[in-house]
Amino acid sequence: MNAKYPTTFLTLLAASLAGFSMATMPVQTAQAKAHHTLKSFPKSIRGTWYSYNSKSHRYFKTKITATKMSFDKSVYHLHSRKDLYGGKPWAKHKHPNWIVADHATTITHEHFIHTYYWDQGVGSGDYYQRTSNLLGGKYYPALHYVSGPELWTMDYSYHSKKIAKKYANAKFEGDRYNPYW
Repeated sequence: MNAKYPTTFLTLLAASLAGFSMATMPVQTAQAKAHHTLKSFPKSIRGTWYSYNSKSHRYFKTKITATKMSFDKSVYHLHSRKDLYGGKPWAKHKHPNWIVADHATTITHEHFIHTYYWDQGVGSGDYYQRTSNLLGGKYYPALHYVSGPELWTMDYSYHSKKIAKKYANAKFEGDRYNPYW
């Protein structure tokens, strides 16, 4: 067998792989440089929001500022980084109260603020959307909270405890609910 053919094959293979990596590398680098997570939460979702659980008869308070999100007594600080999904679940959690956020759009053109824990490596994260709900003939601003792989509606929060309690079990057209709950 002639040794010239394997050498030619290996040379062509090496050249092809080198050309392929050179063609794809600039796109990946450009994508990495072009995107950072949010440095502050949008003004549209900031404020104090209340929801009510009719089963436990308990109010839940969510407070969102420019760089903090708190749920009752838990406070999370917003930090920016190059990639939303940069968590290392196997690493020691150095920042358990840090979160990152980004704009997310679904295939049906719904717009959300997607939050993710700093060290979170798996899971879908949580999504928030400012909406207006027609309740009792009047529109009320609401914070729509969805989660899970299919963006299931988890809750609606309102600026008033009274409205939150009165409409705690309201359902709205277009919402998705987990069929297993």
